[in-house]
Amino acid sequence: SLTFTGIVGMGFGPVQTLTLTAGSVNLNISQIYTSSYYFKESDNCGPLPKVLPANTSCTISISYAASTTSLVSGTVYVMDNASSGGGTQTASLSGTGTAPVAGIVPGSIAFAATAPGTSSPASIVTVTNTGTAALTFCSTSIVPPSTIPTCFTSESAPIGPFTLSGNEADMFAVTGTTCGAMLDIGASCTVSVTFTPNMPGYFSAALYVNDNSGGTGLRDFYASQHVNLTGGSSVP
Repeated sequence: SLTFTGIVGMGFGPVQTLTLTAGSVNLNISQIYTSSYYFKESDNCGPLPKVLPANTSCTISISYAASTTSLVSGTVYVMDNASSGGGTQTASLSGTGTAPVAGIVPGSIAFAATAPGTSSPASIVTVTNTGTAALTFCSTSIVPPSTIPTCFTSESAPIGPFTLSGNEADMFAVTGTTCGAMLDIGASCTVSVTFTPNMPGYFSAALYVNDNSGGTGLRDFYASQHVNLTGGSSVP
């Protein structure tokens, strides 16, 4: 049997192996497969129809893609002409998942009245990973071994870790962060936001933190937590 642990939503993890050994006669293998999509099989037992010569072995490789933090069970089947097992050899598979959870405070920021053309003092947003796996932030950069950015919008545009949204988003800016590419379990980091109105009025936007929180995975499946931003400006 094989037991796996993976990060929910982050694809197939490390490979574990099983060894298939032929006895004193050739082993004719008609099929090797797993019972669940979440367990992926590959092997070096040769092309179909596979013939494993007597007294030799081949390796069956299994990897697991976690979709939930709950236990997932499966089986790998080897269909062959072995007398034991009635021509079917099996091994049990089990997998569980871990998932990051992003907590963000405060939920909203109201900037003090700020004169047009000037910037407010920075307000701080704190991101804390309260989950059971490292939190990965979205990035527009290409990080090997990947050949594409980690997250995309619905219009297939790369998206970074922090975005400002709303018709008046240009009045606000992310001016700094202590967050890296990942946030360890139990760790926190901060994002600094300022308000710079260019005219009198009352303005609003939202700061989005884009990551794999809750095990959504990345790429098209990233999660966004947001902070509501408001600020006012008037001519003295």
